[in-house]
Amino acid sequence: MLQTLFLRCCAVSLAGAGAVLALGLLQLTAGRTLGVKWQYYSWLPLLLVLLAAPLLPLPSPPAEGAARALLPSTLPAPAVPDAAGVLPQAHAAAAPDWLLPAGVLWAAVAALLLLRNVLAYRDVLRGVTRCGVPLADGPERELLDRCRAAQGVRRRIRLYRSASVDTPLLAGMFRPVIVLPDTTFSARDLRFIFAHELTHCRRHDLAYKWLAVLACSLHWFNPAAHFILRRLNLLCELSCDQSVAAHFDAAERRQYMQTILRTLSASIGCRRAVTTAMGAGRRAIEKRLTLIQQNRYPRRGARVIGTLLTAVFAAGSICLGVTARAAVPVLSVPARPAPAAAPSGQPDESEPPLQASGLPAPPVSAQPEQTEAPAPASAASAPARQAASAAPLQLEPPSEPAAQPAPEAAPQAGGAIPTVQTKYLPQDGERGNYAANFPLKPGVGLETIRVNAERDGRTAHTDSPAADLSRSYQIADYAVDGQTGAQQTVATVTPDENGLVTVYLDSEYADWLYVNVVDAETGAVSGQTPGAVNADPSLALSFPGLDTGKTYDVVIQSSNDTDHTITGTAIVY
Repeated sequence: MLQTLFLRCCAVSLAGAGAVLALGLLQLTAGRTLGVKWQYYSWLPLLLVLLAAPLLPLPSPPAEGAARALLPSTLPAPAVPDAAGVLPQAHAAAAPDWLLPAGVLWAAVAALLLLRNVLAYRDVLRGVTRCGVPLADGPERELLDRCRAAQGVRRRIRLYRSASVDTPLLAGMFRPVIVLPDTTFSARDLRFIFAHELTHCRRHDLAYKWLAVLACSLHWFNPAAHFILRRLNLLCELSCDQSVAAHFDAAERRQYMQTILRTLSASIGCRRAVTTAMGAGRRAIEKRLTLIQQNRYPRRGARVIGTLLTAVFAAGSICLGVTARAAVPVLSVPARPAPAAAPSGQPDESEPPLQASGLPAPPVSAQPEQTEAPAPASAASAPARQAASAAPLQLEPPSEPAAQPAPEAAPQAGGAIPTVQTKYLPQDGERGNYAANFPLKPGVGLETIRVNAERDGRTAHTDSPAADLSRSYQIADYAVDGQTGAQQTVATVTPDENGLVTVYLDSEYADWLYVNVVDAETGAVSGQTPGAVNADPSLALSFPGLDTGKTYDVVIQSSNDTDHTITGTAIVY
């Protein structure tokens, strides 16, 4: 999960860097015409994309499994394992070893940067409440209320005077407070200060700055994110000054500039959190004074063009971010490869977790080597092992050898479906002698299983809550949440005439699953896989010894956490 999130963040950050370059060039060439306000708010769509695109998941397409259930004849031929027995995975990629440490480093630095800003913000508020004096009444409070009514700000604004700050500022995104330094200001200066800070409050500039801080923390490795934050801090003050001085005459503009200089001269350059300090930014003071003195505002046509450009840029940023996010593959833990076929009579030490000890292995075309078999797992399985080593299991039923040829490869698209044995059958009346993990011929898939079930006289059972497997088979889609222990009941069935339920699974992903057969009446587990298994349709999961008069639920359970929903198709036969 962390590796995938890190890669998504890198992809979106790279795409965002290109968008930052494009918007920066546009502001450099047309910024004076379109105005400072447009420059300030044109960064908002890009910030939202940088924050949302890496974190929001894309919906998983569930249509493929449903199509297989509705149109089983159009099922594609399953993938054939390679020489090592490994099935190719098209939708899941193995995470490199270096990706986890890189993801941990990225998350740790992002958390530290965000924590630093939160602590600095908390220190400012704590200093105001501990060292400050609330101005609940008096001339400052009355002047603030008049300015608030003049600007149409309905929110209650607290007013403090504190020695912990060196310049007037606005803090508190949810409970705003204007903090005055422990300095004497004239009534004219206070009117300009309140007008400046109330403009920040009315435009929700603190929330805008927090978005930039979050994006800069998340994309700390990208210089473009830091450029956006610095640019927004400058444009925030420039656009606020322009908005405050919009209705001033020349004399009032000069007085407003003198107030800014007085607040700046009192500033000692202390560290500030996410606030709107009126006298902050010595380097930007020349640009602020020049903008106030020129008193230039964009024309109506320029504002319309700026709005259209912002809409186009927002749509482009969203498409770019979603495309970059979707280009990152889903990462998962590499699946354990299936073992190569072992000769008859020689056990394979690297068996998958479903292979029960003491069960017969499938026959192979190579001549088996004469080796001594290891000691059986239990005394009860010794006769079965000796019988298996003496006479290899035949995939074709002994009673009909000519009617069931066993092909060596998967059927080609459009060709005839061969007749194969698709599940383990009782031999010599031995009811319990079933393989819990019965391998089919290489390349056998759900289409082959479905056709052979119908050749056996079974029909698709979909019109009843319980499928009688002695006369039918059942196809069901599943979508299990990617969390350890998540379950889904895929079918409710009665066993076949031999007391057997056989399950075949197919999925797009390489995740490991458990399969349980649960008594529908009592809830007791009557059969379960000895371990986790990949969804491989060429592996018949057999559950013997069931009561033919009872009804059972076939339950699929996730064995580990994933960042996607595990989807696929099951045939119960």
